[in-house]
Parts: sequence; structure tokens; C-alpha cells
Amino acid sequence: MISASDVRSLVKDPPQNEDDRRALCEAARELYISLETPLRTMHRLFWSIEQLPLVQVGIDLQLYKHMATEPGKKWTVEELAGLVKADQVFLCKRLRVVERVYSTDKVY
Repeated sequence: MISASDVRSLVKDPPQNEDDRRALCEAARELYISLETPLRTMHRLFWSIEQLPLVQVGIDLQLYKHMATEPGKKWTVEELAGLVKADQVFLCKRLRVVERVYSTDKVY
């Protein structure tokens, strides 16, 4: 059986081959869903209605374009707000939801 530390080692050093990455993503999604409690599933589905408008705000602000310039970087809200010329509080509230839904750690 694979341990949590084995999974964490993949987080720190993911495979570079695109096919391996895709296969791991699919397996991770299946694992996550198999471990998800009914309550967590309900929360995930309930909050999914927020995703499309949040993605559109990011597109409109060209947020993802800026973040893609340095893929491995952990951005601050202050940095991103300055780049996209958006209010920090506005951006922070939207990024919190994106972080929760997509489990990202690219912004702090």
C-alpha cells in the first residue's frame, strides 16, 4: 500500500513526462473521490457554482496570464493585485475560493 509520505514525495518532485502526469492526475482524482465523505462531496458540489464566474474574473483581469509567467512562484495577493490593478480585498476574497476549490497553494 502506498503511504501518505509517498504521495507527498510526488508533490515535491512530480514526474516531468506529460503522460505520467496525466495518469497520476486521474488516479489522484479517483483516490480523492473515493476518500471523500458524503458531506465533503455536498460541499464540493455546492461551491462548484462559484467556479465559472471566478474563472471569468481571472480571465478578465488577465490574472492567469500573469501567474503563468512564473509557474513555480508562490504569489502574494499584493503582487497580483498590483499586476492586474485590482483591489487587494476583492482579489483576496476571490482567490480564497479558488484556493479552496482547486486546492492550490500558489497564492499566499
